[in-house]
This record gives sequence, structure tokens and C-alpha cells, in this order.
Amino acid sequence: MDPITHAAAGIGLASLSGSKFSICNPLYISSLIASIAPDLDILYRFKGEIAYLKNHRGFSHSIPGLLCTAVLTTALLNIFYPDFSPGLIFLWAVIGALSHTALDLFNSYGVKIFLPFSRRNYSFNLLLIFDPVLMVVFLSLFYLSNSANLSLYSIPVPIGFLLAYLLFRVYVQQRIKAYLGLKYRKRNVSDIIVFPSLFSLFTWNFILETPEEYLIGEIKTYPRGFGLLRKLKKRAVKRNIIDKALNSKLGRLFKEFTPYFYVYSFEKNGMHFVKFLDLRYFNGSDFLHTATAVFDDSFKLIDSIFHPFRKNNNIRIVDETLEFANQSQ
Repeated sequence: MDPITHAAAGIGLASLSGSKFSICNPLYISSLIASIAPDLDILYRFKGEIAYLKNHRGFSHSIPGLLCTAVLTTALLNIFYPDFSPGLIFLWAVIGALSHTALDLFNSYGVKIFLPFSRRNYSFNLLLIFDPVLMVVFLSLFYLSNSANLSLYSIPVPIGFLLAYLLFRVYVQQRIKAYLGLKYRKRNVSDIIVFPSLFSLFTWNFILETPEEYLIGEIKTYPRGFGLLRKLKKRAVKRNIIDKALNSKLGRLFKEFTPYFYVYSFEKNGMHFVKFLDLRYFNGSDFLHTATAVFDDSFKLIDSIFHPFRKNNNIRIVDETLEFANQSQ
């Protein structure tokens, strides 16, 4: 989620404490700080783009990381509010921190919630990176909790609306999966993944796998529409070079970056190229995140390049030394 939504969630949830809002209220401050603190992993950008991509939504978003965030937030605020209950500050810091990871779990990037015990990335594939409905819900919660003219019984309304909205998104997602399964029932479908698009509340992307190919497409719920964006054949691959690419630092990074990827190889001018495609996001005419591994005629890896967000964004990975150099063309 974007930082504005995280901040709105922290403030909105703090309003459930029963304490009126004030810029000096430690409960609001603790929830707000903890709700945005996990994204301080953006500081990894000072070590390079690759370091950031490897660590974003990592330990800072895990359960142990969230507890550390709550403890540090409590310790910090206890300096300025020594007479206020540290237990209450800690409680609302935990709630704020948990809201951050909970929201990130609902979009397609996901989080490594069980680090350092597991590096698996978890995602519910339900919400956009910025979802205006969530913003309305959290701001409504804040307003209703702090309005003297409204009854406390109105506070459950935005909470109920949020739950109904999430259930509705689950319903739409499952309906789309059922529709695709029926539409391609003669194609021996082995897997269907449906997830929200980058920008539209009413557009869903999908990955459909058959024995012969992967179908990448989108479905619009309003106005209704269906489109295939790309067909990727399950071509015969040179396992030797593909395995080398997958086991390289670039390959390990890409497999950790996305659970849904496609790999293929080709030859050009005596060189062997292995391409990685992140199948989750299709922007314009191509996939949003790609990577390239280059081998010479003796199958020695000579170059590894990650292309996040656009093809001409070249982040070169030096496989032998763990050094990273960014180069944009």
C-alpha cells in the first residue's frame, strides 16, 4: 500500500481507542508512527536498487519486525510521555504496525510475514497498491470517532463496510476464476491466478496455465470487457542454460521477487540469452518487471541485468562479487 493509506489506517484505528484526537495524543502518535515505520526499509536504496528490492517488505514487515517496531515506538514515546501508560502506547503501536502488514498482504506484491523463519512471500491478491475505498473507510472511522454530533453506534458502520468490501472483492475474484475455468474448460487448465490491476478498481489481471502455454489477460467488471494480453508457449527449453540462469544471483533474486514468472532462452550473434518475465503486472505493451542473463558460446555467465518498472532501467548484478551497479540508458 502507499504511505498515505498506511498513515490513514494508523490514525483511523487509533480513533477506536476512545481517546479524542490531538496532535499530542500519544496513542494516535504511536499508532501513526508504527503504521508507517515498516516502510523505512526504503533506506536500503542508499545501498542500491537491488538491496532495496531484496529487502523491501522483508523483516520490517514480518511478525518479529512488527514487534520490534512497536517496542522501539513505545521506548521513543516514553521519553516524551513518561507519565503515560507504556502498556497502552505499546498496544496501539502493535495495532498500527499490524495494520501495515495486513494491508500489504492484500495486494499482489505481498510480504514475507514469517521472516526470518521463512522467506516465502504471502499475498491475498485482492487490493490495488492505492485503493480509494480504504482511504474513505479510514477517514470515515476517524471522523465518526471524533465527531461530537454523532453517536458511538455509528462507528461500526465503516468497519462493517470495509469487511463487506473485502468480501465483495473475494466474491468477484472467485467469479472471475470460475468464468475463466468455464471459458477454457476444453484446454485442460491446471492453474488460474486472478489479481487486481495496477490502476483500476474495476480491472483484474489473470494468469491461466494449460499444458501448452500461459495465457496472460485482463477482465474488466465495469464496463465489462475481456482481453488476452500475451500468450506464452511452454517451449522446449535448454535445461542446462535455464538452470544456470535460475541458480545465478539474478535468478534467485527474481524467484524471490515474484512467485509468478516465465523463463525462456534464445541465441543471438553467438550469445545465449535467458529472459525472465514477472507475469503479475502488464503495463502498456509489455511486462512491468523483466530481467536478462547473458551467456557466451561456452555457456559462461557474462552479464546479469534486472529491469524493474521499465526495460531501459538496467540494474547490473555482478555475480562474482556481490557488487551492484545501476545503469540507465
